[in-house]
Amino acid sequence: MARFTPRTNLREIASWSPSGGGTDLSLPFTWAQREQLAVDGIIVFTDNETWAGRQHASQALDSYRRTISGNTRVVVAAMTATGHTIGDPHDGGVLNMAGLDASLPLVVGGFIR
Repeated sequence: MARFTPRTNLREIASWSPSGGGTDLSLPFTWAQREQLAVDGIIVFTDNETWAGRQHASQALDSYRRTISGNTRVVVAAMTATGHTIGDPHDGGVLNMAGLDASLPLVVGGFIR
């Protein structure tokens, strides 16, 4: 694992290998289902990796809705716009957003309510 110090410069950082792996965006839904947690909304922040794990996030959301809370809304806040989503494009209960700004809390609150 790389360490940052006051003397770390951008050239050194650029030479480091990324240590990330896949992003399992099904985890918020499988965790809420396992905990039997009924919520009005779930917000997922992503770097646009759309699937790594045992099941796709849209399948996990569908399972959660069938067993715990059928009206739960989901906001997918992506850091960049890539044309990919974890939600079913025909699902009116999923809002896809690209980028972040000060309006995010208002949009999320309005959508989930």
